[in-house]
Amino acid sequence: MKNLILIFVSVLSFAFTNSLFAQPMSKNEVPKTDVVSEVDSEEEEILTSFKATRTEKKVIRKIKKYVTPKILKGERHTAALEGKKVKVQLSLDKNGAIRNLQIVEGFEESLDQRVLDFIKKYDEKHKLADSNLNQPSIIQMEIDLVSKKRYMN
Repeated sequence: MKNLILIFVSVLSFAFTNSLFAQPMSKNEVPKTDVVSEVDSEEEEILTSFKATRTEKKVIRKIKKYVTPKILKGERHTAALEGKKVKVQLSLDKNGAIRNLQIVEGFEESLDQRVLDFIKKYDEKHKLADSNLNQPSIIQMEIDLVSKKRYMN
């Protein structure tokens, strides 16, 4: 009985390893398994480690300057939201249009939706296609809910 189980396990493991078609990596190749994690099929992959280039940093700063002051415009009681952020990921297609815009780490659904709406409005006014970004590309940014000017006074 033990021999039968051992034979069965060895046949299954042999079949499994052959179905993987494993190939050795070259020394110059970087493993990409830690770069992205899978999400729903309709959404893009969420980057786990994002490092912005110089042009991406400029675009991120411009988006933040546009979006942050408008999120809570007219609200007076914002002390509870000081230092709170919403992390957003946007994907640009080869033409520079926003292909996918999603929340990576949100705070509250209504505020998260407002952030997404203001990013879309920013794209309408200042096309991301004209910002010298590499197309297609993926950008992640953290948007402050309350601007520093507001809670420093």
